[in-house]
Parts: sequence; C-alpha cells; structure tokens
Amino acid sequence: MVAELWNTLVGFTISVTVAVALVTVLRPLALRAFGVSAAYTCWVLVPTMICAVMIPAPSTHDPLVETTFTFLRGVSQPLGNSVHVMNTMVAPAQILLLLAWGAGTIVSVFVTLLRQRRYWRSLGQVIRDDSGVLRAERATGPALIGFLFPRLMLPASFEQCHTAMERTMMLAHEEVHRRRADPLANAFGELVRCLQWFNPLVRWAHGIYRQHQELACDAIAAGADFKQRAIYAELLVKTQRSLDDLNVFPLGAAWHPVHPLTARLASLRRHAPSVAVSRLGASVLGLTALVAAYGGWTMRAEAAAATGGVPIALRVNWSVEHAPKGSTPTKGFERRYLVTDTIVPSGAALRLFFPSKSGAHEYELNCTPKVLSPPLVITPDGQKVSGRFWIECAFKRRDGVTLSYHPKLVTWDNQEIGIKVGENDGAGGKLVYRVMINPSTSKARIEQARAAQIATQER
Repeated sequence: MVAELWNTLVGFTISVTVAVALVTVLRPLALRAFGVSAAYTCWVLVPTMICAVMIPAPSTHDPLVETTFTFLRGVSQPLGNSVHVMNTMVAPAQILLLLAWGAGTIVSVFVTLLRQRRYWRSLGQVIRDDSGVLRAERATGPALIGFLFPRLMLPASFEQCHTAMERTMMLAHEEVHRRRADPLANAFGELVRCLQWFNPLVRWAHGIYRQHQELACDAIAAGADFKQRAIYAELLVKTQRSLDDLNVFPLGAAWHPVHPLTARLASLRRHAPSVAVSRLGASVLGLTALVAAYGGWTMRAEAAAATGGVPIALRVNWSVEHAPKGSTPTKGFERRYLVTDTIVPSGAALRLFFPSKSGAHEYELNCTPKVLSPPLVITPDGQKVSGRFWIECAFKRRDGVTLSYHPKLVTWDNQEIGIKVGENDGAGGKLVYRVMINPSTSKARIEQARAAQIATQER
C-alpha cells in the first residue's frame, strides 16, 4: 500500500512537472501563431498528462497501443532511460515522506479555504435580487461564485457606477468564464497546487495560469474592433485595485485581475486574429495535448507489465552438487539436475522444490520475474543496471531453516543468469546449489514453455 501510494505520488509529480514545462515552451509559439485565446488552450496539457499517468495503463496486446508504443520507444528510448526512476527507497523513508506530503497538503487546503472565507467576508452583506443574481455590498466588480454551479455576483451599485457599455463588457467577460468552465478549472488548479505544495514550478505556474486565463477572456470579451478594445482597456484601468485586494479569491472567476494590469493592457494592444484562426489554433493545440497524453499513456503499457500479468516464459535449471567429507570431484561427487519450463505472469511468484537426496536438504525457491520498461533499474546502492527483467528470489529450507539470502537479478531477454548457494551437509561434507534462470517474452519461448507444461501434465 505504501509503495503504491509512493509510486502514484512520484508519477503525479513527474506528469505535472513535464506538462508545465511543455506549456512554458509551447505557449509563446502558440501566442504568435494563433493569438491569446487559442494559446490558453496549451494548459489542457496539465489535466491530460495527469490522466495519462493516473488512469490504468493499456494492454500491450491492443494492436494500436502496441504500434504506438513501438514507435515511441524507438524515437525516445535514450531519453526514457535517463529519466526513469525506480522505487528503491526503504519503507520507513517512504512513510515519513508520505506523512510530510499529507501534512503539507492538509495545510495547503486549509489555507485555500481560509482565503475563500476571507474573500466572502470582505464582500459585506450579500443578498439575492428578484432576478436571482447575488448582490454584494462591498464588491467592486462582477464575479462567478462557486465552481460546480457558479452563480453571478454583482456589486450592489453596479448600475450606478458603470455605463451600459461598461456593464455589457464586464458581463461578457464573466460569460466567457462561464462558457469555458473556468471556475471548475480554477478549482482543479487549486487542488493540483495543494497536492504539489512542495513543487516550486507548480506554485509559480499556478499564478501564470490565472494570468493567461484572464488574458484569454479579455481577448474574447473585448472583441477585435480597435475602438472597442480601447474602451475595454479604459474600463480595466478604472476598476483596477491593489493586488492585495481580498477580492482575489481561489474558487471562482472574477473581473478583478490576479496579475499586473500592464499585462492585460499590453495584450489588448496586440493584433487580434480572426475567429477562424483562433478556433483553428485552439483545435490544433487541444488535439496536440490529447496526442501527447495518449503517447505518454501508451508508453506505460509495458511498464505496467510488472503488475499487469504479461506472460513470461521462465526456464529454471536447478542443480545440486554434494561432496561428502573426504570426497574429490572424481570420487564421491554427485550432481543432480532439475529443469523447469513454465509460464509465469509478470509480477507473480513461482515456487519450486528441490527434493532431498544423499544428505541434501529439501529446498524451496520463490522466484518473481518482472518486466522492466524502460530497461533500466536503479539499485539500492545507487548504481544503474541495464536489463529487461528484474527477478527477485528467495531460498527457504524445508526443514524450517529460513535463509537470509534474497538475491535480486537483472537480465535481458533469453539470457541466463545464475545464483549459487553453498552450505555444509552436517556431516563434514559440502552442498552447493546452483540456479540458472532464463526469462523471455518472445512468442517462440512462450510456445515452447507451454508445450513443455502440456507434456509434463500428460506423463
């Protein structure tokens, strides 16, 4: 349970960090090509990349997934090897770090709710008018309250403080927020920020994301007409307040900016692309985000083999050498062999027995092979070992004596790797057990192992 939670947190952190880095690179290019509104679509990368990591991995038997994975593995194999991190941390350290993460998340959520409460209190008396719109005594601009079913809130003196054109523009801004489901997106952003409270890149990106959201709404609400944009800019200056204003709140969307006013004014001075170009850009960027997330999801297909039950053809060649006291290799030296061909699901344990004879003990071998993808593992001592299979073994004597020998092996497809265990036979002689393990996922080896199993059952 601890290891699974730890791996989930690591995968979540990596996906968010990579998504933010991609947005940072792609958005300036999208801004120049398609405009402010379309460039905001780049942030779709964050939830799509999170979904690519959090939802169950696909099956490698799916033809489309297998084709995509094969292509991506060939393109990005060197990068995959360099960034793969395998969980080798001891359980106590994992528990302490998970407790620290949980405590930080709880504190972050509490601070967010406290900010929301402070914002609500700053509004003064709030009533509902005859049209169902909320009216706040000390609000300075329109806002959408809530995130699942956002409600429009207006200042009590909204009609007295603003002209009809100004009111139309401000309400148009809030309507864009509603159509884009920005309050729900903001709540999701706050949740990600709370879960990633330790990640400085995410904390920085959260503020940038809110800036880009306001710029995108301004671009749509102000329209493409230069004169109308000039009026909109004057309205921003008129309603601008200090950044420390309590009307900046986390759960919802408001007219008041959460960033310097100069950024919004500079954005309005840019040439506005046509509606067709903006929609085309948003579609292209959204599709790019989905393709990137799908690529990341398919790259997890083989990585999920360790827990997904991908069949592994396993050949175990087990021999015991018994040298009684005073014997030599040419006299009194006995060798016995046990060969097993079987199919084991990746991540499942195989149990084998070596029967006792001539003073040898009866041993039990537990062998658990797992597929590695990318084929790189970091050992507990920090060394990087390249291989396709990670095999954990444990020896146990059937007379009740448990050995502390638990080898962990890394090997490639169809390459043998060995284990050697030696002990005294209790009468002055020597016992040496050798186990050679050869795993493979090739179709030929799997068919060979299946035929061997059938032949064994028919005997």
